[in-house]
Formats: sequence, C-alpha cells, structure tokens
Amino acid sequence: MHPPIHTPQRKRGSAIVAVLLFSAAISFIFAATLSYSVTESRLNKQAEALLVAKNASEAAVEFGFGELATRFDSSRAFPTNALSPGNNPLTLPAEFSDIFSRGQSDSGADLELEIMTNPSAKSSWGPTEVMIPELGFNPSQPWGTYGVELIGGVTESTGMKFIDPDVPGNEFDPLAGSLAFTRQVRLYAKSTVNSALNRDLTAYTSQQLQVRDAPLFSNAIFYNGINLEIAPGPQMDIYGPVHSNSDIYLKGNNRLNFHEKLTTSRAILHGRDPSYKNDKNGGTIYIKNATENLVQMSNGVNSTMDNWREVASQSWDGRVLTSDHGVGDQQPIGVEAYIKDTDTSTPEWDPLNYAYNTIQPVLNQTALDSGDAEVDARRRAIEEGKFSYKAGITLEYDGASVNVYTFERDADEHIVYADDGSPNKISLTVSSPFWTMNTSGSLTDKREGRAPELIEIDIAQLRTLLNNNDATEWGAATDTAEADEKPENWWNGVVFIQTPLDASAPVRDDWVTPANENTAVRLNNGGTIPNPSYAVTNGIYGTTIATNTYLYINGSYNSDGDLSTGSPTEPEDDVNFGHTGEEAPAAIVADAVMVLSDNWNDANSSSGLNSRNATDTEISAAILTGQVPSGFWGHNHYSGGVENLPRFLEKWSGDTLQYRGSLVALFSSEVAKEKWGKSNVYSAPRRDWGFHAKFGDEGFYPPGTPNTRTYRRVNFRDLTQDEYETEVNELAAIWAISTLY
Repeated sequence: MHPPIHTPQRKRGSAIVAVLLFSAAISFIFAATLSYSVTESRLNKQAEALLVAKNASEAAVEFGFGELATRFDSSRAFPTNALSPGNNPLTLPAEFSDIFSRGQSDSGADLELEIMTNPSAKSSWGPTEVMIPELGFNPSQPWGTYGVELIGGVTESTGMKFIDPDVPGNEFDPLAGSLAFTRQVRLYAKSTVNSALNRDLTAYTSQQLQVRDAPLFSNAIFYNGINLEIAPGPQMDIYGPVHSNSDIYLKGNNRLNFHEKLTTSRAILHGRDPSYKNDKNGGTIYIKNATENLVQMSNGVNSTMDNWREVASQSWDGRVLTSDHGVGDQQPIGVEAYIKDTDTSTPEWDPLNYAYNTIQPVLNQTALDSGDAEVDARRRAIEEGKFSYKAGITLEYDGASVNVYTFERDADEHIVYADDGSPNKISLTVSSPFWTMNTSGSLTDKREGRAPELIEIDIAQLRTLLNNNDATEWGAATDTAEADEKPENWWNGVVFIQTPLDASAPVRDDWVTPANENTAVRLNNGGTIPNPSYAVTNGIYGTTIATNTYLYINGSYNSDGDLSTGSPTEPEDDVNFGHTGEEAPAAIVADAVMVLSDNWNDANSSSGLNSRNATDTEISAAILTGQVPSGFWGHNHYSGGVENLPRFLEKWSGDTLQYRGSLVALFSSEVAKEKWGKSNVYSAPRRDWGFHAKFGDEGFYPPGTPNTRTYRRVNFRDLTQDEYETEVNELAAIWAISTLY
C-alpha cells in the first residue's frame, strides 16, 4: 500500500504570504524613502529660501550703510531723527532689485517696469522669489506692508570715547589708543521670500553703524595724499600714532623708532619713494609691539610679502596695520581724496589736490550753485571745512590794505549770506593794529629764491586786545555786552589771513586757486598765544592761525624757549594746560611753514649759510601744511620727508629745535613749491620732536581742528519677528508717530 502523498499547499500559502509581506515591506520602505525624499526636498527648498531671505536682509543693511556713509560724508550735523519717515528715511536703490531680480516677473512683464508701479511684484532669484519692494519709501504705504524693508534708527551720540586697544575686538582697530567722537545708528532690515512651496519665509536683521570722528591732531604724524616718507640722518624717535592715506616709505639711516601704532590705507615699504630713487634699503627700523618692546622691521619685511598680514599681526600685535588688514582712508570731513597725477604724456604736475581747499578763502554762495546737486553738495561740504569759513576773525589783504572783519552767523554758526550771495561781514576797526605790512623785501627766502612782502602779525598785541575784551578797541562807539564788535561775541580761536589769489591761475577740476606767491605771513612775539578767559569759559582753548599762503614762525612759539622746562611730549613743568595765560592748544595752518630760530636776523637772510646761525628754539603747536612731493622736480627730487615738513633756512650746527605738537601733511604745496635739497639753504637742527601728550590723552585740541570720519560695523543680530516689530515700534514711539506694525 502506497503511503499518502502530501501536497505543498500549506508551503505555497506560506510563500505567498512571505512574498506579500516582503512586497509590503518594500512598498513601505519605498514609500518611506519617497516621503523622506519629498520631505528632505521640501526642507532643502525651505532652507534655501530662508538663506536667500537672510542674504537679502543682510544686503539691505549693507546698502543702508552705504547710503548713510554718503550722507555723513557730506554733512557735519546729523539730527537724532534724521532717518524718520517725516524727514529722510533710508531707501533701497535699484541695484538691490538688480541683484535679487532674475528674468521676468510673474506676469511676464519686464520686472523693473512692474516693480515701479506694483510693490507686490515678485522676482525669481534662483528657485525662490524675493518680494521686491517699491523703489523708495511711499508714505501712503507704511512700513509693515513691504516684503523687503530697510529702516534707519535714531542717531545716538556717545560723546568723546577712548578706543581702548585692550578691549577684545579693538586690537586691530586703526583708531585703537585714540580719542574719537562717536555716534551710532542701528539699521533694521527684513526680507520675505516666497519659496517653491508657496510659503512666505521672512528673515529679520539688525546691525549698528558706528561713526567715529577723530581729531586730525590726535596723530603725531598724518599724511593725506602724498606718500609719507621718512629718512632722517640721526636717530629719530617718534611718539604718538602715525597714519597715512598713501604709501609709507621708511628708512632709518641710523635708527628710526616708532613708539606707537603705524597705520596706512595703502602699503608700508622700505627705502625711498621710487619717484625719487630706486632704493629699497630700510636701514634700521624698530616699532613697539603691544608689550612695549621695540621689534625690528628688517629689510624684506613689508607689505609686498605674501604673508604680510600674518607677519605684521604676530610681530607687532596690531600696532602695524595696512590695507591688508582692512585699514581704510581716514579722510577729513568734507575733504575729498587726493588723486595723484599719473598722466605721463604731459609735463605738467596736475594732481587733484582737493584738500588744499581747506586753506582757500570763503566763496560767494553763487559759486556753489552749479545746477548739479551732487557737485554742489560736495562743494558745500568742502566750504564748511575751510579754516576761512570757521574763522572768528579774518584779515584780508587785497594788495593795498588790510581789511579786518568777522562773519555774521546764524544760531548754528553758519555764515549768513546777502541776496547777491556774498557773505555778510561785520567790519572791525582796530584801534591798535596787531599787524604791519612789510613790503621792503627784508627777508630773503633762500629755498624759494624770493623776498616776499610780509604781513607781520604781532601775537602779543593780538593777545592784549582780546584779553581787554573792549568793543571800542574794535570799532564800536561804546563798550556794551551786545556790541557786535566785542571780542567775546565773535572770538572762537581761529584767525584767517587772506592774501591775493593768483589772477593767472587756470580753472581747475579740484576748484583750487592758489595765492600769489609774492605775499607771505610772519608770526612774531608768539611766546604766549591768545587764550582769553571768556573763551575758556565756553570751552574754547588757544589759537589757530591759518592762511592761504606760506608762513614763517619767527622764534619760539607758545613756549618760553627754555628747553630744560619741557619736553617733546610734555608742556612746561608749571602749566595747567588750557588755562588763561599758560601754554594753550595751538595750530598753524599754511601752504608751507618755515621755522626761524630765536637767533634769526633779516639782515643776514640774503647772505651765505655761515651768516645765518640758529640757536635752540622751542615750538608747541600742531602744524598743518603742504609738502612738495618726491618727483615733482624730476626723478632726483626728494620731498624732504617728515623730517623736513617744517622747513628751515639757517645753519643749526647741533642746535636743537624742540617741537611738541602734531605734524599733518594734508596736501601738496601750491605756492611755496621750490624743491628741497638746494645748497646754501640750511643745515638740519637736532630734532627733539614729539607728539603733544595733551592732544592725545586729554582731548585738548586747537580751535577749528578738522576731524577725520571713519565707519565701523558692530553688533550684528538676527532677530525674531517679535523682536523686530517690537524694536521698530519703539522707534515709532520715539518719533511720535503711529506704530509701524
């Protein structure tokens, strides 16, 4: 009997179940994978859209910083509510939509045309759409309704502030160790993107723009457009910050020591400016690091190195900074950058010497109305930066006589103009003139090769007249407190001496018209400068003398001439700085400044060098002047360098010029422009020079001191929607307008 046959039905059923289970598992895995892929894709697109929103928001802030810097560059005053909706709010330029607009808009129309009329127009930026706003702020469509917004906050003054190099983040700040008047403005931006998922995603951002106004005389040495060159013969020690808006060329024939920071917006190089000669030997140069140790800058260690940024940072701890470290120009407010003459096809020396306008006379207002709003704004900014505009008293020599006047000013100290555009002047008739005209040619200038007529200023007599504070001595019928002629009503510490302009000078693109070279100014009896008590009470200390021509300092100035009672950095031992009758902040501003020692005698000026013997002399004053750049007189011409920025006409033979102050080469000389290095002109003094300590650590600056303006971005923040709307509504409350959200 055959055994029963067992069929595999149960096994076939099990296999089918297994297959089904496997298929279900595969389907589940596939579905899960597909779901994950879809979710991942959605998340990636969402992340990409949010990234674009953040980029657009940060770009809006950057555009805002650019517009703010432009406004600050052409304005000396910036009200707290300058950016409010009712004044002049920030706007986004067309460039913003150019960046975030690709192709056509949703309707197929040209995007740029559509966004002008339709603020809700969207543009494709990669796979996302930034909701481009209307170009400009429309008051009928308030903030809160735009897809992209840029809002400028309150302009907040934080006063004079010391930029502490020991604070983290300040180590590589070019202003570290200096005083600066700071203001700050917080900008807010949002950007909304409609992603491929049809979901709006918005990023919110804020960042602060810090505006720093640093007094020009807070530098021991400051060069603006021409290259800063220094190549002293004897050892030279430089105390105080040094900055240049041009290349720096260093050469220590014996030893050159920098005891504080050295910064430039260009490069630091060894040897000579190649416009003079091809010499790359720097000699012996030392610069102090943050631990106060002098570290050598050996030949070959300069800005041409591939790893210069790292080497400089490691060697000098932020004390040596160049453009490689992000240093920009420290441009004086209202002064446009010096542009060198690079046209070798013409023999003329033809730079754009904009900074020279600083010493030019006040213009008729009609000269500032060209019809080009941008040019006129630039020229008005330049005008208000002139020492002639700032002057409390002006002596104007017209070629025959001297007229003395002060300008009528409004409540904001702006000059008041007549209907014909001329500045309103209040004539001052001085009972005991503090000037004389010397037309005898008694002083022969061996470098310039001329004997100019001189406007001789008696500083002691001016001081007496100002201290008397008597209106009748200045032309008033009676001495009353309200008299326009009373010194306390117009004295602000700035004196401008105006000489005739060169009538043959051509019209120039930099708006400069130099003075006639035959007239100069000389300061006499300047041991104690004007510093009247009524001015000190109002926070005005000392005196600044400025002119549009060249100037001679005759003997010790703002000091007693005794080298044993002061130093190159500290004033006289018994001085309570800034008080009446004692050494006060002083500045001398001119096309060129010539130092005549206490032993100078006009009678010997036309004789040989051996007849012009100097003696020890002391000067305490900032000097803002010009220099004749290397190469001006051909390839073999040296500017004379920092060591010859104050010019000399005597045989010093070991005698000392003790100088404390601040040396500023702001422009090329336009009047006294004969070359340095002629024979029979001078032999160098022993230079005992330093940075006036009171300029740096206590903020006592001469009247009318120009400020450089720089910007720094600080305190970047990503915000939530609630934080953004809360802070923007707080602005609305400050501006006393309805909430913006």
